[in-house]
Amino acid sequence: MQLTSNHNLFKRLYLPSGALLLCHTFYKYYNKVLPLLLLILKSFILFSQPTIVQTYCFGTTADDYFTDAIITNDQNLLALTFYGGSDGDATDFDTLSYPSILMKFDTSLNLIWQVGFGGSDGFTTLEDIIEFNSEYLLAGISTATNGTFSGNNGGQDIVILKVDSNGSVIWGESIGSSGLDTYTSILATSDGGAIITGSSAFEDGDIPNHYGSSTSRDVIVVKLNSLGLIEWVHNYGGSDDEIPLGDPVEIEPNKYVIQAQSQSSNFDLIGLGLVGETKRWLFELNNYGDIINANVISSLNDLTTQDGEIFINDNHTITIVGCGYASSLLFPSPEGHSGFEGAVGYINDSLELTNMSQFGGTGTDFLSTHTEDENKNNYFIGLSSSLDFDLPDNYNNGSASDYWLMKTDSNLNLVWSMNFGGSTLDGELGGSNFYGGLVKLNSSLFFFGKCPVPDTLPNYDITCGHQLGIPFIWTTDAWIVKFKLESSPIVTNPISNLFSVFPNPTSGQISIRYSGNHFPALLEIYNTIGQKVYSTEIDSMLTELNTSNFKSGPYFFTLIINGEIISSSLVYVNHKNN
Repeated sequence: MQLTSNHNLFKRLYLPSGALLLCHTFYKYYNKVLPLLLLILKSFILFSQPTIVQTYCFGTTADDYFTDAIITNDQNLLALTFYGGSDGDATDFDTLSYPSILMKFDTSLNLIWQVGFGGSDGFTTLEDIIEFNSEYLLAGISTATNGTFSGNNGGQDIVILKVDSNGSVIWGESIGSSGLDTYTSILATSDGGAIITGSSAFEDGDIPNHYGSSTSRDVIVVKLNSLGLIEWVHNYGGSDDEIPLGDPVEIEPNKYVIQAQSQSSNFDLIGLGLVGETKRWLFELNNYGDIINANVISSLNDLTTQDGEIFINDNHTITIVGCGYASSLLFPSPEGHSGFEGAVGYINDSLELTNMSQFGGTGTDFLSTHTEDENKNNYFIGLSSSLDFDLPDNYNNGSASDYWLMKTDSNLNLVWSMNFGGSTLDGELGGSNFYGGLVKLNSSLFFFGKCPVPDTLPNYDITCGHQLGIPFIWTTDAWIVKFKLESSPIVTNPISNLFSVFPNPTSGQISIRYSGNHFPALLEIYNTIGQKVYSTEIDSMLTELNTSNFKSGPYFFTLIINGEIISSSLVYVNHKNN
C-alpha cells in the first residue's frame, strides 16, 4: 500500500447480462435529484462514485479470506490468502495443513503465480506484506513445527518470512514462547530493519518477561535489523490484559509509537491515569526499546479501542482510523447520528487526541483501513449497518453490516460514500474479524477481503463462491473487488446569475442572495450522495442560514421556482478551521 503502514466502494443495479444499468443512489433519487445533478454537471467538475467492474472468489468450502495486499515494484498486485479447507482452490497445497498462500495478480486480476507456506501439522496465517530491501517480508502466526517454520517454540508463534520477487523463501523465523503468542502488525523502519508487534502471556522461549498471570497478555515488540536478525524483544504493559492496536509508526528515525488496548494501571502504566478503565495506551520507544513517552486515552466517550489502521502524516503527527461514539463529549457527530461511528482521530507529539472526524449514521459503523491518491484524497474502508446520513443504503435494511467505502478530500471533507457486499444474517464478515487490504493503482481501487457465500447466487454484489451446500450455513471466500474510479469533467457557464451563496467555504453563518422577483422561491440543499438535508422558502432578496449543524463537506445549494431548478451552487462547509 502507499503508506508507511502496510495495512493498509454507491450501489449498482445490474442487467441480467451483468451490464451496469445505474448507480443505485442516483436511481433512488432519480425523479428529485437527476435534474439537479445534470444542472450541476454543467457548472462544476465532479468525480463520480466508483463502479464495480470485476469480482473474484478464491477458496474452499470452509472459511477463507485475504489478509493483506500491496502494489509491487512492477505495478502488479501481491496478496496473502488463508484457506480454511483442503478442497476447492486449496487442492494444489494438499501437503500443507491450513496454509497461507501468496498470490501475484496483474491489474486485470489474472493470477500470475501462487506459493503456499506452512507445515503439515498446524495452521499458518500470514497477515501482512511489506517491501523489504527489494524483497518482501511476510508476518503472521503459525502452529506448524515443520515446513516453512521449523523453529516453533511450542503452541502458536509469531512468524516472519522473507521471500524474493518470485515468492521463493529466503528465510523463515519463529518468535514466541511455549504458549499462545499473537501477531498484530509489522513496520519497515528507516534503518532498513523492521518492528513487529504482538502479544504473549508467557515468559519463556524468546519472550524475556511477563507482568501478569497466564490469563493476561503483555504487548510484545520485536526489532529486526536490516539483515532480518533480531536485535531485541521486549514486553510492555501491566498485570492486566494488553494487546496492540493497529500498526506501529516511526515518528522520526529510530523513534516508534505503539498503541494498545490496556486495562492496567501498574508497571509500565503507573501514573498515566484512567484507573479501572479499558483505554487506548500510546507509548513511544527509542531504538533500544526504552519507553520515552506515554499517554492514555479514554475509550468510554471518544475514540474506542476498535482495532484499525494507524499511520504517520507528513508533519509527523499520527492519524488513527477506527471507531468513535456519535455522542463523543469532545468531538460529537452531527445531530441525528447515533451509536458507533467511523472515526479518524489525530494524535499530537504529546500522544494526545487533539481532533476527531466522525462519519456514519444511526447504525453501527467503523473504519478499518485506508489508502490515498496522488492528491492526498483518502479512500477509507470499513463496515456499516447504517442506511441514512453518510450512507446511501444497506443491503440488510440495517440488521447487519455491509462493507463501507468512502472518499474524502485531504481535509477529510466527505466526497462520496457507498455500501457494497451482499445480504446474509451475519453480514459481510460472516460473524468474524475484519481482514483485508485496500490499494489504489492508476484509476482503480482493489479490495482484497472476504465475503459470505450465500445459498443463492448472485446476491447483490456477491456473484461467486464455494458453497458448503448446507442451507443457511454460510462460509466465507477470499474476495477481490475491483472498482473503477471515473471522472467526467464538463465545464460551461452557470445557468443563472440570480443566485449566490457566500462566504464559500463557510464554517457558520452563510448568506443566500436571490436577485429575482419571484417570491417565494424554494431553497433545497443536497449532500454528495443525493440526499436532501435542508429545505426552506426564500421570501426576501437576502436570507441568512446557520450551517453549524451541517457536517463538514460539500453541499449543493439549489434554487427552485415553480418546480424548476433555476440555479445551483457548490458550497463547502468546513468546521475544522474554527
